[in-house]
Amino acid sequence: MKNVKNVKSINYYQIDYCINKIVDREGAIILPSSEAYKKLKWTRDYFKQEPKEGYFIWVKKSIVYPLITCISISSPNVYQNPENLVMIEKNVEVKIQSICNASKKICMESI
Repeated sequence: MKNVKNVKSINYYQIDYCINKIVDREGAIILPSSEAYKKLKWTRDYFKQEPKEGYFIWVKKSIVYPLITCISISSPNVYQNPENLVMIEKNVEVKIQSICNASKKICMESI
């Protein structure tokens, strides 16, 4: 992937419909949107209906390094409709880098 210099630093990584990686960062909770909808009832105020794909990020404390998300398509005839929700508490600072791309299919074992 040309846009992602270091895949190991990604906090949320989805290829096609498969979530390949979720890594929480201290001060933040990262979940698939569908899981957040089920576990955190207050998120239903923000989602129109239960999301099928996408990510949920809840930043509770300031974070020095950016949170990085990547949603990628690598297979023909894939249509994504992610519903992402990012909640940042008052007086909290964070940088979020969101990358969306299309790429050749890669094997996570090679990363």
